[in-house]
Amino acid sequence: MRISKEMQDFFKTEVAKRDFNAKVNLFGSRVDDTRKSGDIDILILSKKKWDISDILKLKIEFYKKFRAKIRYCEF
Repeated sequence: MRISKEMQDFFKTEVAKRDFNAKVNLFGSRVDDTRKSGDIDILILSKKKWDISDILKLKIEFYKKFRAKIRYCEF
């Protein structure tokens, strides 16, 4: 997995603030340790419906802290 411990902790903490029972999964090229670069793709599994404002806040806070973009998917 090619994201830092600090990034992992960010997702755990920020997602738990909105839904303590939600699960966060990394997918895409960042899962493969042999690949280089790539965007950060996350999947949040939650029974709670996230408002677009929740998603935008998460993306903005992540960008402010790490200067990196994330792609968000919801099912």
